[in-house]
Amino acid sequence: MKTRGWIGLIAGVFLVLFVAGLWIWVALLASHQGIAGEQSAQAFFGRTYLAFALVMVAGLLGIANGIWQIRLGRPNRVLTTTVLIVFIAALGTVFLN
Repeated sequence: MKTRGWIGLIAGVFLVLFVAGLWIWVALLASHQGIAGEQSAQAFFGRTYLAFALVMVAGLLGIANGIWQIRLGRPNRVLTTTVLIVFIAALGTVFLN
């Protein structure tokens, strides 16, 4: 079980760093194109940034669950369930609009 904890920890760190980099890249791209301030683009970027934030929260919860598994040798069901709920919420913000 401790190996799964390390995998969860590494996956969580990767997810947080990757999504943070993607978020910065999209924000810079939108600001250089001059479309971030347009009314029609604001709703799109608002949903996109919300999805990025929720995926980053899921990554942080994955890191916490990985540390929990490394220390105690078993997964925390509350953290695992919360990760799934937050990730599904992130997908819902993108696809259900």
